[in-house]
Amino acid sequence: MHYVFQRTSRIYFVMDYVDGGELFQYMRNLRHFEQAHVAFYTAQIALALTHLHTNDIMYRDLKPENILV
Repeated sequence: MHYVFQRTSRIYFVMDYVDGGELFQYMRNLRHFEQAHVAFYTAQIALALTHLHTNDIMYRDLKPENILV
């Protein structure tokens, strides 16, 4: 992350471009994940949320559209 700034009702994050898309797009394209892929993505999401909560950050908008791959 390079920079964060806030307006009256929004917070903006300036980050590097991620050329991979979002988890929702992968789910839509594949329609079916192998069990190993499900386990991998679930573990990565759990680790990310654990890291955030350990640093007293609450993430409220968890959905496939907001997960960058």
